[in-house]
Amino acid sequence: MGTTQLNWIKSSYSSGNGQCCEAAHLANGGTALRDSKNPGGGTIAFTRGEWKTFINGVKLDKFN
Repeated sequence: MGTTQLNWIKSSYSSGNGQCCEAAHLANGGTALRDSKNPGGGTIAFTRGEWKTFINGVKLDKFN
């Protein structure tokens, strides 16, 4: 996946100290994530369904 062509969006909850992730929409409808401190360090790609499941889990506080 060529990450330089993607439009990376930093989390609106970022504290400004660089400790956050960035997301980008993929052409196939999925979403890619990367560490904003190390943008060249790799990405994680989710299908549309996987991303929806992840976001729903966050909203339901499933990861604390």
